[in-house]
Amino acid sequence: MLNAYSQVFVVSMAEVVVCWSVAATMVALGIKASKWVAIPVAAAVASLLFGAYHFAHSPPFNTVGMVSFLSVIGLLTSAVFFVSRDVYATILFHNFLGMFGVVQALAAQDKLAVFQTVQAPLVGTALVALSQAVLARLETMNNSKISRQMTQTLALRGPNRSSAEMAANFRFGRFPDGPGTSAFNVRRS
Repeated sequence: MLNAYSQVFVVSMAEVVVCWSVAATMVALGIKASKWVAIPVAAAVASLLFGAYHFAHSPPFNTVGMVSFLSVIGLLTSAVFFVSRDVYATILFHNFLGMFGVVQALAAQDKLAVFQTVQAPLVGTALVALSQAVLARLETMNNSKISRQMTQTLALRGPNRSSAEMAANFRFGRFPDGPGTSAFNVRRS
């Protein structure tokens, strides 16, 4: 199971990022309608994109029947993505679905025996992808913290400071009210 999970993990990450994080989000944001219209349309687009991607895949995943089936499966991933609003939960969910499908396909072709022993390259690649996802998450959290701090600092800026100057100083750790100050301990006068 570790080999199958590892083999599918990198691809699952890419599929979720492209089909849901980018495409579905852009479609949902681009539709000038209520969320009750935008989200189902975005889910359908992401699911169809996910299914269509498999035409470029290896057999048995590149047939019309399988692409149609995978587009329907994509609706499950869409539900997880839009309900949880968490790309990492969506990747985990999607990867379990993908792992199940790959194991079934390998078993049908009697090629499952190859995966009985741990394959270090598969596990290593999955660990590298996982580490990149963790680093991206940490960077996102850091950027969110910086954005909140910048917003607070900009609210406290003096009349002679431009927003661009404040943003540049803030981004590089130079706070506008002297060394050692931050948005959290600057006093308003």
